[in-house]
Amino acid sequence: MLRITVAAMWTGYLLNAATGLRVLAGTLTTDIAAGTSGKWISGTEDFLQSSR
Repeated sequence: MLRITVAAMWTGYLLNAATGLRVLAGTLTTDIAAGTSGKWISGTEDFLQSSR
């Protein structure tokens, strides 16, 4: 029973780490795109105007 509990804990830690890395990668991608194009995300302006 202890072995299953430890395995479940490590699985949770790994999933949290993977989620954190995914968020970090998305943030870096957005920052790089904003820095190189001068816009936050390409096409965002049209989306924001159409949703109002």
